[in-house]
Amino acid sequence: MKKKVIVYGLSVRAWTSCNLINEYYEIIAFSDSNPDKANKLPIKEIPYVLPENIASLDFDFVIITSVYVNEITEKLVNSFNIDNKKIISDYVMYKIWLKEHWNKNTKNYGEDNEDKKFAVLQIDAAAGGGILSIYKTLLVAVNEVLEEGYIPVIDMKSYINACLEEDEVGKINAWEYFFEQPSNISLDEINKGKYVVLDNVSRRLKYVINKPNHTILNAITDKNVRKEYSEISNKYMHFNEKFNEIIEKEYTNIFNMDENHKVLGLRYRGTDYHTLRPAMHDIQPTMEQFFDKVKQLISEWGYENEYIYFATDDERALEKAKFEFGDKLLYYNGRRFSDLGDKMITQVSLYESQDKYLKAVDYILEMVLLSRCNSLISCRAGALMPVLLWNNCNYEKEYIFNLGVYGIDEEYLCELGDHGIIDFGEKPRFL
Repeated sequence: MKKKVIVYGLSVRAWTSCNLINEYYEIIAFSDSNPDKANKLPIKEIPYVLPENIASLDFDFVIITSVYVNEITEKLVNSFNIDNKKIISDYVMYKIWLKEHWNKNTKNYGEDNEDKKFAVLQIDAAAGGGILSIYKTLLVAVNEVLEEGYIPVIDMKSYINACLEEDEVGKINAWEYFFEQPSNISLDEINKGKYVVLDNVSRRLKYVINKPNHTILNAITDKNVRKEYSEISNKYMHFNEKFNEIIEKEYTNIFNMDENHKVLGLRYRGTDYHTLRPAMHDIQPTMEQFFDKVKQLISEWGYENEYIYFATDDERALEKAKFEFGDKLLYYNGRRFSDLGDKMITQVSLYESQDKYLKAVDYILEMVLLSRCNSLISCRAGALMPVLLWNNCNYEKEYIFNLGVYGIDEEYLCELGDHGIIDFGEKPRFL
């Protein structure tokens, strides 16, 4: 029988945390200090209760889904007479679950390296997104396993994924097209290991709950958090020698202006985000909003006579940038999308052969160059985080749009489906 829990805290964090909570516990109520949130619940069939009424309910735990764990705990104990032993944060709950998950998926392949524990971080098509979204996901996973004493090994070989074609499965580790292994240990070196965890990160992605105020998303606004993740990235997630040579060649070809000039980097995400509005993804500015803000900041920051580097997936946005900035515009000469219809960019081919690999090359190169600009104006999307980490807090000026997330900060309310997957009931998955 599932334990009965009350979920306290109705920020966006509650929606993601409820994926795990709803699967392993019986949620009997939601609560929050702001009663206005009673009309915006992750699961609409479950009632909202005022904090002062929690003590009257029959429950096993209160699970706090908020970054203000200490403050809320103190309030629940001192003002509402809740037993402190019955209060737990979603992050602590997640860490308990994660250790159980790893224990269940530990394999013994032999007697080699009996003093070492390996964690094989597997990526398959369920991860969604492109290579840089995967990079961000793996960065978090690498940090998780390192904290528990495991040696991370990345596996983008065993399953079809964003960089691996069907006929390449089992033959090529797509991660090693671009990056070194985190601990310089390959999959082949652990095939006789005594303690090997097979951790399909893609399949548990929906359950990930980050440490309050210390998530990788906090790195967008908190430079101290960003520095910590940059250090992890630099140490464990760096490019291999071959791909570094490709990066430096591209950088030299594009950034070949007078060294006295600065470069303002722009990142605009168009195409599928605008047409499909994918649930729980960041709302993107319109092209008009984006370029209006860029013009404003160019004037405020004193970049009127400097170069503009423009990174985008959208061919129409690039044409707009060419019109606006003329011979001051720099950009990576890769293939871009124009009309995707009702598809995500990961579902559309740009190349006749090696499509996944070549799209990944384009994507990485374009974003690495963005990380080397002097200042940045960017939307929020999957590639932003690697760009910020690779930049190592060296941007002189930054402006990052923050318009909320699709499905939460709009007229539609998303809810958890029968299997703990966020969906929209009768509404389409993509709004």
